[in-house]
Amino acid sequence: MNGTKTKLALMGFGFMGRIHARNITSHPDADLVAAFSALESDRAEIERLGARFYSDWRELIADEPADAVVVATPTFTHGEMALAAFDRGLHVFLEKPMERSSDAAARINAAARKKGLSLGLGHVLRFDGEYVAIKEQATSGAVGAKMARCTRRGPPPGWASWFLDEEKSGTVILDLSIHDIDFMCWLAGKPPAWVSAEASPIPSGGKPFFGISHVVLDFGPGDGLELGFAEASWAAASSYPFSTSIEIAGKSGLIACSIPGKHPLETYTASGRVATNAYERDGYYNEIDDFIKSIAGGRPPKVTGEDGLLAVRTCLAALESAKRHETIAMEGFP
Repeated sequence: MNGTKTKLALMGFGFMGRIHARNITSHPDADLVAAFSALESDRAEIERLGARFYSDWRELIADEPADAVVVATPTFTHGEMALAAFDRGLHVFLEKPMERSSDAAARINAAARKKGLSLGLGHVLRFDGEYVAIKEQATSGAVGAKMARCTRRGPPPGWASWFLDEEKSGTVILDLSIHDIDFMCWLAGKPPAWVSAEASPIPSGGKPFFGISHVVLDFGPGDGLELGFAEASWAAASSYPFSTSIEIAGKSGLIACSIPGKHPLETYTASGRVATNAYERDGYYNEIDDFIKSIAGGRPPKVTGEDGLLAVRTCLAALESAKRHETIAMEGFP
């Protein structure tokens, strides 16, 4: 972009919106020029960041002279906002999940291709130094990944009620396990052949809602990852800290790490145990940095719309499996 800063507008100023706002304003090649929030109470904070406040996202897209929008609103709103932004000629970065349905995600991809615009996805594990190091080690000859087990646990999201509405969030599977499911697809380098899941409800205003889940991804036999397990829970008490873990078992070794928080990455092989610390910079900053560079360099972002669509399809297959108590074949699944 000829040395000029990329002008970014932010859609949504909730939990993730504030994280993106912080990283955009700290980026040397970006300006946060505007932000949409449905809450008037956010105006002062947005304006302190040097951005214009919009209470109507359609007005922001129509009037704001931005280069791109970062969408951090509820999942089920992503498609409408992304399509409107593409129609205006704006690049788009979407928080995960890409959308609530595969059809909506596919429409987003089609619009980005038609307009020739950049579409980035917020699958942050692909930008987290620890997970990147895990992938590098897991796919090396030293380990030769065959099985991955991931956990993700914490209390229900307390900042918005829509998370506990299946029609809007897709339950704990689409909103939370999607992180680990996307990572394992990336690690395998291909979609799973089969998906199966079991899930249990948690209280959610009297409506059944899957808040605990166990997803199994079967990638089939081959040289790489063959089997993946993703466990997730929103059933923890509010006093329980959000926590994740990952373990990779391979032909020649094992990798284990408890994340977040700069924990050592432990690799066990015939040569012994090696502990390293791969944390360097916030993954949320790295994903925005990559999106900005993709616009400036005219290249695709590292995580594409097709990656986002695969993650949504796989999670929805898992949700369907949990409901039907059946294994779902990914080939032909919508």
